[in-house]
Parts: sequence; structure tokens; C-alpha cells
Amino acid sequence: MNVRQPIVKVSLLATLTLVATLVVVQLLKQHLCNTRFYALPTHVEHVFCGHSHMQLAINDSIVTNAINFGEEGETYFYTLQKLEAILPANPHISTVFLEFTNNALSKQLDERTWRKNFLLSKFPKVSPYIDWHEFKELWMAAPANTLKAYSASAELEIKFLLADETSFPNYSRWYRYYVEKKSTLDSLIAIENRAKTIEMLHTPSMQAISYIEKIAQLCSKCEVKLVLMRSPTHTTWAYRANEPMLDSVRTAHFGDLPYLDLGDFTLGNKDYRDDSHLNYSGATKLSHYVDSLIRANVY
Repeated sequence: MNVRQPIVKVSLLATLTLVATLVVVQLLKQHLCNTRFYALPTHVEHVFCGHSHMQLAINDSIVTNAINFGEEGETYFYTLQKLEAILPANPHISTVFLEFTNNALSKQLDERTWRKNFLLSKFPKVSPYIDWHEFKELWMAAPANTLKAYSASAELEIKFLLADETSFPNYSRWYRYYVEKKSTLDSLIAIENRAKTIEMLHTPSMQAISYIEKIAQLCSKCEVKLVLMRSPTHTTWAYRANEPMLDSVRTAHFGDLPYLDLGDFTLGNKDYRDDSHLNYSGATKLSHYVDSLIRANVY
């Protein structure tokens, strides 16, 4: 018996499985790019996007005609896909508020785009809008996990269609405002050395810059105003040390975009969950303030 035959058969089976998966996902992608799956209530005019800072900072039940799609660990790579899905489907959206803060612009967070837990969590939710170049970017960084995420997206999309649901963001759990009532900031300040060194703290993320530029182009194409927004963070947060980098990136690349800098918004320690996230109390205060700006047509 030729010992190579079983190996060849296994390799052929694996290849056919991969091709079949790619074909199925591609067909599902074409179907799920239909704008009707991403329609939001017609009163929604303002969309808040970003990572956990935005997710915990803006209570969209307080802010007028708003929806908060911020999600923990989300990089601009995935935010772009969300906006590519919802902006063309919802011409009533007038403004996108995009989190623009110290750690989001640091190279330190680039790995969250392709690290296993983030990739498997976020890719399936936006896979219909990931193009070949973006898929290649993920594949080059983490081929095995990208393939797993690709298969997971097919499973999610099939379940969505079989469930006869109407909203893919709701079904796939694009996260909304998260209520967090606890506050651990005082204990963190008491036990930790806040002057810790973070690798690549002062190195700007070229990936983040590139995808914010793509988001800006998308908003311009859809005639939607893009506002960069920084949510409040405590002065003890280690990433506050890279303020010069944040300012230089904004000035050099995004100086023509409106910037709502609420990083130093006046709050007490009890308004923070920790040194970089608000809790329910802080979010309530901030949301009322942002709502007042929107009502006054400042944004």
C-alpha cells in the first residue's frame, strides 16, 4: 500500500472543506449585505462607536435620538465594518461620534484586531462587510484563527437566516450601552503604582490612523458628520502619559474633524468604574451633558 495515499486523501478532503466553507460564506455574505437587515428606528440620528470607553460612557436612553454601538475591545478595523453596514441603510443618521482616546491610538492595541478571543468574537458580527484586503490583513497576522472565525461567521449567519430575524446587529449582539454600577477606582489608586510603563505607549498605531481615515471617507460619502470624541478618563490612568502623541496624531491627520474632548470632564472618583471607564453614575452625568450639546445643535 502506498503510504502517501491516505495523506493525499486527507489533504484533498481538507482542501475541499475549505473551499466549500469559503463558497458558503461568500453566498451568505452577498445575501446579508442587504440593507434591510441593518435598518434602525427612523428616529435614530446619532451613532456612538468605539471600544469599552464609549460603551460605558454614553447612555443612549438619555441622549436624544441616539444609539450606542460601542463594544469592549473593538478596534477601528471592526468599527469601520459596522458603519459600512448601517450608514447606507439608514439615511436618517446625521452624526457619528467616534471614540478617539489615548489607548485606541496606541500601537499597543493593534493586536486586538487579530488576537484569538477578539477575532472569534468580532469577526462573525461584521463578516459580510469585510473585503478581501481586510481579510488578507487578518490572515497574514493569524491564519488559523481567521479560518476559525470565518467558519463561525457562516454558522452565525445561517442561524440568523433560519431564525427569520430582521436585524442582524440585534441578533449578533452589536453591544449597546452597558450599565455598570460598581466603582473600584479608590481601591485601585490605593494598591497600585499608577506610574507603570506600558510597552509601545507612545507609538502611534498606523492601523488605527488608516481605519479612522477610511471611516472619515465613508461618513463623507454618506453625508454624515464625523465627530471625534474622547470619553472621560481618570488622571491616574497610565495611558494619559501619551497625551503629546494623541495630540500630534489628531493635528497631523484629523485636524479638520470636529473634536469633542471630554477627557477631563469634571467627575468624582465614585463616577468611575476604574481609572479608564465610567460607571452608571458617571455615564448619566456625561450623557446629560452630551445631550445638551446635541439639543443646542453644537453637534
